[in-house]
Amino acid sequence: MASITLFWELTLDRQPSSTAGVRFLFFKHRFGKRKQNVKAKSKPVQKKSASETPPIDQLHLILHEHQLIRQTAVLFTDCVKKALMLPEQYYIHINLSGGFRSPDITGQVFGLVQAGSAIPSQSLCLAYHPDFTSDRLQGTIAAGAVFKAYKLVILLSIIIWRLPKIKLIKIYRKVKKGGSYV
Repeated sequence: MASITLFWELTLDRQPSSTAGVRFLFFKHRFGKRKQNVKAKSKPVQKKSASETPPIDQLHLILHEHQLIRQTAVLFTDCVKKALMLPEQYYIHINLSGGFRSPDITGQVFGLVQAGSAIPSQSLCLAYHPDFTSDRLQGTIAAGAVFKAYKLVILLSIIIWRLPKIKLIKIYRKVKKGGSYV
C-alpha cells in the first residue's frame, strides 16, 4: 500500500539549518528557504485606473460572516485532530555530539539520554557522544510520520464535503469584485 511520509530534519553545526518535506513513493519534495543565484528582473509598475473598486473591508466581512468563519475553523481543527491520529508510524532519530559550557550539565544530559535510550523502540533512536571539553552541540535531529495515502484522501474528501462551499464561493466573488461588503 502506498504511504506518505512527512519529515523534519534539524542539523546543528556552526550554522543550524532545518528542512521539512514530503516523500511519496519515489517522489521527494523539500520545503524551506532556497538560495536563488538568479537576480530577479524588475517588473514595470502598472497604474491603477480610476474605475477599479477599492478592496473589501475585512472588518465588515468578519462581523457579518462570524458564524461561517467559526464553522470553518471548527471543521479545520477537527481535521487537524483526526490527522494527528492517522499516522501508522512515528520516528525520532537524535544523533548529537559535543557538550555544554559546564561539564556537570554535559554529564547530566548524558545520563538522561542513556536512561532514555535503554527503552527498546524502533521509533525512537537516541545517541549522544559527550565531549566534556566542548561547549557546542553538533549533530542531527530527524522526526517524521508515515501515513497511508488512502486515509489522507478519505480525510480530505470528508473535509471538502462538509465545507459550506456555496457561501464561501459567494464571499470569494464579492472579495474579487471589491467594494463595500455591507
